[in-house]
Amino acid sequence: MKRQVGFPFVSEALALLCLALALLNGCAHALTVAPGYTVNEIPYSGGRFAWIDSETVLFIGAPNHPTDPRAVVGPTALHRWNVKTGEVSAIMDVGEAADVCYDRGYLYVAFNRGDDRVIRQGPIERQEEIVFKRRTESPFKGHFNRYNCRFREIPRATRPDYGVDTVLRDDHGFIEAERPSEPFPQRKYFLVRPPDQRIQISLPCGAGGPRYSEFRHAYVYQDGRGFSSRNIERRVCVVGIDGTVANYTLPKGDWLQGTVYGMPMQGALLMISLSTVEGAYLVRGDSVEKIVKGYVNSFAVSPDGCTVALNINPKNGDGARDAALNVCKGGA
Repeated sequence: MKRQVGFPFVSEALALLCLALALLNGCAHALTVAPGYTVNEIPYSGGRFAWIDSETVLFIGAPNHPTDPRAVVGPTALHRWNVKTGEVSAIMDVGEAADVCYDRGYLYVAFNRGDDRVIRQGPIERQEEIVFKRRTESPFKGHFNRYNCRFREIPRATRPDYGVDTVLRDDHGFIEAERPSEPFPQRKYFLVRPPDQRIQISLPCGAGGPRYSEFRHAYVYQDGRGFSSRNIERRVCVVGIDGTVANYTLPKGDWLQGTVYGMPMQGALLMISLSTVEGAYLVRGDSVEKIVKGYVNSFAVSPDGCTVALNINPKNGDGARDAALNVCKGGA
């Protein structure tokens, strides 16, 4: 079932409640942040972030309870957050298993409504709503592509003995590699750009599931080896849409004893560590600075590379909350 929808706003009462909670709790800093950094905390528990511009980020979540920050109040909604002013507005109510994706004016929101899966997609103010029964065949062809927030079919590799590893934005092409018969890391990788450009690239991190960096206009791959050791080399590989590749070796330390994510920011590499010394770090060469403590549930870097939005649990009983930390206005 399809129907056109605008940008459905939640009730005025809920919006006022959200504002009241923000005013009540927004100034209380629950997070431990390195001196000199600008941080904007809001009393919300949010999920996946989607930046619209360098001051505005979308997230799905709910306000924290005013007296029990481990609980939330009101329904889960898609929110718009101005990280500069701290203003948060609820845009639309959503159901369970909600997801949001944004790319250059195109918005995708999906959630469960009873036995139905609801998908709203299209230009941000003129979305089309599609409803279908869960656990039935999807009405869309191909797979959901998080880089351009649309469903796409996998393109064909340029040679029969090669396979497509990563489908990029439609205007960026895809990355293909020799078949798995060739041992890693000797396997050859190629960036195939439309209409017919094929560039061999070095990809020691391996392929599959990179994050897109709007700041660097590049795809960021993580080297997942050595989860249990602080001394095994871990790398982050940044593949530009022009075929240039920057490979970063993370400094050795306790932060490597678990899952680690790296993303480029202004003047540094952001490192998210889910280890016993969990938190967000900035890596500058061999220097590592911990900028915020806590378990990072989700994060996203702004298009200008200055701000990281975090949903983080500080482990002090205050519950998870959202924060935006600016690395361009402070720090060492």
